[in-house]
Amino acid sequence: MSLLLDNNILNRLTQTNVLVGIILLVIGIVLACLAGFITKKVRKVEKINTSDKLYLILKAFALLLVMTALIAMIIQ
Repeated sequence: MSLLLDNNILNRLTQTNVLVGIILLVIGIVLACLAGFITKKVRKVEKINTSDKLYLILKAFALLLVMTALIAMIIQ
C-alpha cells in the first residue's frame, strides 16, 4: 500500500503497464464509438440493426479491450 503512496503521478504514468493500459483504453473507446460506422460500411446499408452480429462483436471486443486496460493499469 505504501508503494502506491510513494509514487507521484508522473512516475505512475510513465510505468510500462500504465502506458499499455492507456493505449488499450483509447483503442477500445475508439472502437466502441466507431462500431456503428464500421458496421454500416461493411454491410453497405444506411441504418443498422442493433442486434447485428458484427456490431455486437465489435462492441464486445471494445469492452474486452477496456477491461483489459483497466486490469493492466492496476497490476504493478
